[in-house]
Amino acid sequence: MEDTRERNGPVPPAPGGSAADLLEYGRIVWRRRRLLLSIVGAFLLLAIVKTFLTPPSYAARTLLDVEKEIPGEMDFRQTSVYAMWDPEFYQTQYDLLQSRGLAERVVTTLKLADRPDFNPAKSSFWKPRAGKPANAAMPVDEDLRASLAMKVQGMTSIQPARGTHLVSVQVVAGSPRLAADIANGLAESFIGWNMERKFKQASEASRFLATEAEQLKSELDEKKRQLAAYGATSNIVSSDPQGNLTMQKLESISKDYGTALADRISKESKYSEVRTAPPEAVADTLSNGLVTQLRAEQSKLEREYAQKLNIFKPEWPAMQQLAAQIQKGKEHLNGVVEETVKKARETARADYEAALQREQSLQAVLGQQKRQAVAQSSESAEYNNLRLDVQVRQTLLDSLLKRQSETSIDSRLSGQKGSNVRVVDGAIVPKTRFRPSYSRNVLLAGFLGMALGLGAIFLLDHLDRSLKTAEDVEHWVNLPTLGVIPAIGESTGRGYGYGLTAIRGKSAPEAASRTAGDQRVELIPVDKPQSAAAEAYRAVRTALLLSSADRLQVVVVTSAVPGEGKTATSVNLAVVLAQLGKKVLLVDADLRKPCVHEVFRLSRRAGLVSYLAGQAGIDEITVDTGVPNLSVIGAGPNPPNPSELLSSSRMASFLEAVRAAYDYVIIDTPPVLPVTDAVIAGKHADGAILCIYAGKTARELVRKASERLQQAGVNVYGGLLNNLAARFVGGAYYGKTGHPAEYAAYFSEAGPDGRKDASARGSAV
Repeated sequence: MEDTRERNGPVPPAPGGSAADLLEYGRIVWRRRRLLLSIVGAFLLLAIVKTFLTPPSYAARTLLDVEKEIPGEMDFRQTSVYAMWDPEFYQTQYDLLQSRGLAERVVTTLKLADRPDFNPAKSSFWKPRAGKPANAAMPVDEDLRASLAMKVQGMTSIQPARGTHLVSVQVVAGSPRLAADIANGLAESFIGWNMERKFKQASEASRFLATEAEQLKSELDEKKRQLAAYGATSNIVSSDPQGNLTMQKLESISKDYGTALADRISKESKYSEVRTAPPEAVADTLSNGLVTQLRAEQSKLEREYAQKLNIFKPEWPAMQQLAAQIQKGKEHLNGVVEETVKKARETARADYEAALQREQSLQAVLGQQKRQAVAQSSESAEYNNLRLDVQVRQTLLDSLLKRQSETSIDSRLSGQKGSNVRVVDGAIVPKTRFRPSYSRNVLLAGFLGMALGLGAIFLLDHLDRSLKTAEDVEHWVNLPTLGVIPAIGESTGRGYGYGLTAIRGKSAPEAASRTAGDQRVELIPVDKPQSAAAEAYRAVRTALLLSSADRLQVVVVTSAVPGEGKTATSVNLAVVLAQLGKKVLLVDADLRKPCVHEVFRLSRRAGLVSYLAGQAGIDEITVDTGVPNLSVIGAGPNPPNPSELLSSSRMASFLEAVRAAYDYVIIDTPPVLPVTDAVIAGKHADGAILCIYAGKTARELVRKASERLQQAGVNVYGGLLNNLAARFVGGAYYGKTGHPAEYAAYFSEAGPDGRKDASARGSAV
């Protein structure tokens, strides 16, 4: 059955676990530091290559001062007060600065289609027509102008200065001169565009008034000719209304009608202006300063909100209250503007309708009076009608000419005031590149590489199912950890199994003549008794002797799979037990791939197989190793049936005999999962030690091996982590020698013949 802890995940950290977590994270990063450095280095290399391959670009800036236009003094909005801030107006200006129409003006003004630094196709594909000078500008069609304008738009960015009327126009181009020219061209074109727009509006109004005046003047001349012709035909030099009450009344009504007609035209014009004028302008004119005051208060609240936004978050209650106040102020301002405009338009419409009704009434009365006058004197009445028409049209003509003069004066005043946009700082040719930035690219690449590297490290660590620490063994395998053996290769330059591979293939004299530089792992407590690895094996010895309350004499050393350091553990454990002054026997029960004889350079002619087969006695196969108190029995020749030999009665009698002769018996056995030899030998022993290759063996295999031993009734004393290559062991930093840095003074790498203390070979538990 799968262990529930496998499903539930790692054990929660112990109290004070934040510091332990940090140490664990540091251990993970340090163990895979090469991967992290490789990823960061790759990102940095890519950033450097990309930076060198990216064409340089340059940025030029033009600073503009954009002010809201003040209404003309001859306009019907002449009583308005200049508003300090209008978000809609300024947002409109920003959008106009980035519009395609303005960009097309710049393309045309600067002749960008003919500049190779802006339009590379000019230098490579455009060819002058036959018979045309090479330096003559080619005509630019609409599609090309639009595409070049879009390119200008892509190069341009608008950056308003917060809380001011200033706006920065930035242009990024591949040429310093081109960037400065386009930035200045945008500013000049925008100013010219605004001036043209104002002059166009004024000229359209003046043209309309001139057209109306000309038409009315033509009608007036025609009426005067009719009046003169009628007087000549009727022999009427002048009519004398003073002697005729009907004519006097007709003349009075005609005058009133003319006045009503002029009033109706004037109010109709005023109503048309109020109806088509912007609501803000109408509200500014007719609110007696209320709208302007509300706008100023609204701008003050928005500036206050923008200032506080640099300090407080929008979710802060005071900020939310201020935002609600701003929203309420906007709604109130819009309501006041809407109500004022509505009232103004209704008033203008009412005045116009009243004037129209009065005109129609006077027209009806005038018609009636005309009929009476006609009844009296049709000729005199006709003459007077013509004369009155002439007077009415003359009055209208005078009014139109006056309005035309006012419009012309207002246009001239606007021209004298100039544009509401001015250049504060013109763009200059940049001296340094804008992009690419070496420092920014390197920093960004380092940051991204570090982030990706750390992510890869922790992902690989999450996917790594090997056992790397004592806590991993206790958690995933449910076994106590007898000890942790650091990687010998970190201090000696050699790894597990080096001693064996160094001996294999060599003759006995060659093996015997190995120097101290050929450090063998299997006898590290003998060769370097003061090393960290030797102390680690002594710690394992102590933990093993204290792990059981019963007598501990015969111990089986095994592993889950091959290559986990069980032979090195068997040899070194036997050595450190012998250093206690006890008689120790090391038995190589790995009858399939024995290795102990290679450590001690023994012959395989006789060994455990010889005894189990009844070919030799115990004394005949026992060999003195040269290590005080340590004897060894090799495996002997390869048998055809190892499992049957280990489960035989002679194996039981062998163990009974060695129990009586020795204090401790260490048995090296094959791995548990491939064969059953270790399980068979473990049933005859007091217990077993399960060796684990740290950071390599999967936890499922170790747990399966432990369960197989325990199901067979073998007492498993605990696990032993071998070859731990990490620099962090038990939360302490280990230096190059494998010792905790603060304990370095207590260890020595001297061998048995060194001058540094080599007497620790027989140290006690």
